[in-house]
Amino acid sequence: MASGLNLRGAFVFVVVAALRFLLHRIAAGNIWRWHTWMIPAALFIVSAGISALGAANRYAAFKGIYDWLPIFTTAFVVGEAVQSERWLKRLIVGLVIAGLAEAMLGIVQASQSVSQIVQALQMPLSGIVYQPNLFRDRLADLSFNWVLDGRVVTFGTFINGIDYAILLAAILPLGFALTLDARGAARKIFWAISTAAIGVALLMTFKGSGLIALAGALAVLTLVYLPRLDARTRMVGLLFLIVGGFAALAFEPIAQRVLFLFQREVGMLSGVGRVAIWMQLLTALPQKLLFGFGLINAVGIIDPLPSLRGGEFVLVLTAPESAYVAALIETGVIGFVALIAFIGVVTWRAYRNAHVTGDYPYLMWTQAASLRARLPATTESDLVITRHVNGSAMRAGVLAAIVALWCGNLTVTGLTTDQNGLLLGVLIGMVFSSANPCTARKSLP
Repeated sequence: MASGLNLRGAFVFVVVAALRFLLHRIAAGNIWRWHTWMIPAALFIVSAGISALGAANRYAAFKGIYDWLPIFTTAFVVGEAVQSERWLKRLIVGLVIAGLAEAMLGIVQASQSVSQIVQALQMPLSGIVYQPNLFRDRLADLSFNWVLDGRVVTFGTFINGIDYAILLAAILPLGFALTLDARGAARKIFWAISTAAIGVALLMTFKGSGLIALAGALAVLTLVYLPRLDARTRMVGLLFLIVGGFAALAFEPIAQRVLFLFQREVGMLSGVGRVAIWMQLLTALPQKLLFGFGLINAVGIIDPLPSLRGGEFVLVLTAPESAYVAALIETGVIGFVALIAFIGVVTWRAYRNAHVTGDYPYLMWTQAASLRARLPATTESDLVITRHVNGSAMRAGVLAAIVALWCGNLTVTGLTTDQNGLLLGVLIGMVFSSANPCTARKSLP
């Protein structure tokens, strides 16, 4: 969760790791063993490449393809590296600790005035923490979306407060999973408090996209755990959710923000709103129905729209405000179908992982090369071990985190945003890692 420079360095590391795993695969003789998510992902990239050739801004279109590569590369590396339940849990712990750090930083930020935050952001250290190219431009006129009604809301190390809110919404179910999985009262209390802190920071963003992402995560956790509870516990949990929802809406700042967002998106306050933006884009779709206008080219189709900035409405260029509308317009029907197939494959595998219980054979692919080199007579069956797997809280948390990212991007174009893109890649890799029985081979020759 750091600056663009640090994230680019992380991407270089991931690429090197990916090459290393590819070499291991070649040595092990299993180069053609691909995860199912790679097929729709490849189709999406091919479609985006075709659309880029005819794009008005080819540089932006090919850059959009590049923005997807860290997600796919990270998914591949994590899928190869995580081979046990222990490493799966360690990775989740790392993500929750990072999310907790973001949440605590955001809560501290919200306690400061705008002038204090501006003074802090003008320090040389800010160029390391935030993306300098975007940061300097917006600092001059305070065109940040984490300045709300003259006060600061939580934003962590993000330029865009919406991306920050979606990240917290995705991390929150992972913290919930660690709370359920923890042994001992002290650990349960620690993870429960950490998860609560992440939730508080999320609510303090006042971002509708973050709340939509949170709703998606909570819906998944409800669907996973509701059948496992007795009738009395179900009623208590349902009552708690209803009371909590009404209590949140009764809190005046949240209620006013929800009403404002609704009125703005349907165009009741001005001509701006996501509905107006989507209608403009969908009207242009028939011009390039099959392959679209090219990634990051949808912004050129939208007419400048009024937006609230600095207490007054100004005409600005705006983004498509939905990752899915953007994908449809920019890669056409073919690319959009490929993206939906990719989302479906990932979500279905995560769902299966969260519900699996039993004994499953695992083929130790990464050890295959070294073992066969030392023991030439080693067969594939000799590399199989059996593990007992329960439908664990951690896998349910991963499923909820992925759904949170999918849902949050219904109203923002942020699937490939630096931090959230890498988080999505890590989660996909966890879903398809050999730590999950659905990835292991169940029938061997």
